[in-house]
Amino acid sequence: EANMMSVAVGLSLDGWIPFVYTITPFVTSRVYDQIRAGVGYHNANVKIVGVGSGVSYSALGCTHHSIEDIALLRSVPGMTVISPSDGIETGKAAHAAAEHVGPVYLRIMLNVPPIEIEDRSDFTIGRAQMLRDGKDVTIIATGELVGECIKASELLSKDGIEVRLLNMSTIKPIDSKSIIAAAIDTPYIFSVEEHNIIGGLGSAVAEVLAANATKVMFNRIGIEDRFVDKYGHKHELYSYLMLDGEGIYKRIGSLLKKENLTYAKQKIRTRNN
Repeated sequence: EANMMSVAVGLSLDGWIPFVYTITPFVTSRVYDQIRAGVGYHNANVKIVGVGSGVSYSALGCTHHSIEDIALLRSVPGMTVISPSDGIETGKAAHAAAEHVGPVYLRIMLNVPPIEIEDRSDFTIGRAQMLRDGKDVTIIATGELVGECIKASELLSKDGIEVRLLNMSTIKPIDSKSIIAAAIDTPYIFSVEEHNIIGGLGSAVAEVLAANATKVMFNRIGIEDRFVDKYGHKHELYSYLMLDGEGIYKRIGSLLKKENLTYAKQKIRTRNN
């Protein structure tokens, strides 16, 4: 893997656009020095593709899980980090990555069913897609868990909670405008990711909220700074980690109940009027 990454850097400096592909932990953490000193330092036009991110390789254990990769790769200067929600979006993201000049990390999952999205417009690096709109809560999700957040949003809707759902397929550069708009329009924001809550999507969102001094309640939903020591199908791990649609719904519902959503609804509607 280290040699493969270094060869890709050499090819890119000779005018090629190399795509480096293998399973995610082997193309990120195992070769981080080659990415940092080779791809990053030379601003090489290399496209790093990691397959089986998060806990996709569930039964192979934590050595094959990849829950730190976003944190690692987004810390590399000049690196673009993309985390598509399904195969259709992955295809569009791959074309966008090829056209983008500069290093790109494309984080993809395993065996993800197509998400039912009406708008399949062209993919744009750095732009979030609003899948549904609401005034009570914003959920910002990435990767395969976008599909699970659609399920969670439907369950919350049955409880009378209006959800704005953003598919944040680009982690870096992140769509700051969509995040700030959500902070203005909704009193609560939740980030959802199949990654350690430290350094991933949640941290990127928190950085935007802090830098813009927004007044919004924010919570990160993901893997709680731990290794996943359970085995089984990835959807069994989603259930165990409460990262399936039902689990996300319960976690958000519990936090909203604790923070008194009724008061927040009244407050924001008064503000908008």
